[in-house]
Amino acid sequence: MKDRVEVVKGLETCSGVYYGAKGYCSNCPYYKINGNTCFAELVHDAIVLLKEQEPVEPIYGSHGKRHCGNCRNSLWVSGQRFCASCGRAVKWE
Repeated sequence: MKDRVEVVKGLETCSGVYYGAKGYCSNCPYYKINGNTCFAELVHDAIVLLKEQEPVEPIYGSHGKRHCGNCRNSLWVSGQRFCASCGRAVKWE
């Protein structure tokens, strides 16, 4: 999977191609000379990045300790909106 910057550049380039702006496939990091699989790969990577931003539910350990559902780091405050370690949003209810 390409990084966030390349996914954004691919989406901007593709939207320009489809909506008549000056976006050209050859400027896209997903561009391939042989085959038309670049769009499917771009959409897949965009979906993966969006899913990574979804909030995670906390995990409750022994003695009522709360941990991030993504990285398992301790959540010190009940209702803490984001994990201090990985930055993921925490979904309490």
